[in-house]
Amino acid sequence: MIIRLITHNNILKYDDSRYYYHNKSKRGERVAEEEMDLRGLKCPQPILKIHARVTKLPPGTTIKVMADCPTFERDLKIWAAKTGKTILECVKTGNIWRARIRI
Repeated sequence: MIIRLITHNNILKYDDSRYYYHNKSKRGERVAEEEMDLRGLKCPQPILKIHARVTKLPPGTTIKVMADCPTFERDLKIWAAKTGKTILECVKTGNIWRARIRI
């Protein structure tokens, strides 16, 4: 397991798994942006993890997600339409999906 120390980021949750959540900030100021690394999870787990997290965040928060589930883009679009969330970006590089979602 690799743990990287990132300056001015507040780790919100970290456990023994490979998943972590943090707020990015500039010069110690909190901004409403989070990152979720959901690689290795298969359908429907990435969407379930995203949904569980967004229910605890204020509206307007942006989440950056990395996932390698083959159906991630389709599942994300369906979930966003049902929940009223906005997909700002969803791009596939190699076998990794990178998405930005505004809740």
